[in-house]
Amino acid sequence: MPQTDARINGYREDYKKPEGELIELPEKYKKKKKTQQNQKIEKPVQEQHAAIEQQLPKTDEKPEKKPEAPEAKPAVTPKEKTIEKLKPGYYGETMNGIREGKGKLVLENGDFYDGDWENGKKQGHGIYIYSNGIKYNGTWNNDRMDGYGSLIFPNGSSYYGEFSEGEITGNGTFKYTDKAEYSGGWKNGKWHGRGCFKLANGKEINAVFADQQVVALINDDEKSDDDLDSDSDLDSD
Repeated sequence: MPQTDARINGYREDYKKPEGELIELPEKYKKKKKTQQNQKIEKPVQEQHAAIEQQLPKTDEKPEKKPEAPEAKPAVTPKEKTIEKLKPGYYGETMNGIREGKGKLVLENGDFYDGDWENGKKQGHGIYIYSNGIKYNGTWNNDRMDGYGSLIFPNGSSYYGEFSEGEITGNGTFKYTDKAEYSGGWKNGKWHGRGCFKLANGKEINAVFADQQVVALINDDEKSDDDLDSDSDLDSD
């Protein structure tokens, strides 16, 4: 068996919920601190400006003081404003005292859901933002992620594809933080079935996987019907 990437042999760290309690704001809303490099650049520029100012002729006239422009505040989207102001509870449509239709749910732990409800459960399309920053956007069935959707993680990794009963199961693509990418079959959050793993350096591993392990390598000239049937063979074991 040729050498493969280490992530094939176990459950990736990307699947673990990152630690943290608050919903992480997008980078554009965060205040950026000046780096040491920027400070080094700014200091000589300020000295140059001061030297030029000393060479200018002095005058008794005081320059007209222009009114200071109000400090620009980052725009807050309606959804972020909602998350900030809403207290834990349900806000939305009901029928006979049961959640039905469109509504928002804020939990005590900071989790937030905005989407469709049916008979008191998440059903249809909805967005769920966990308190640690993980965001799911997709379809729901009986209070579980089910169908097609996306998972975005605070560390930059992401998954787009199918879900079944709350698990990554079906076909989908996971993009890792090191620019590697896996596209293919999944079962219970692990590579399962036919798939292609692309490394950041451009190398690819086309193979049949089972429980995140390589079962058989697939060459470009071996794309036969037997390979396509390998997924069903794995599930029947």
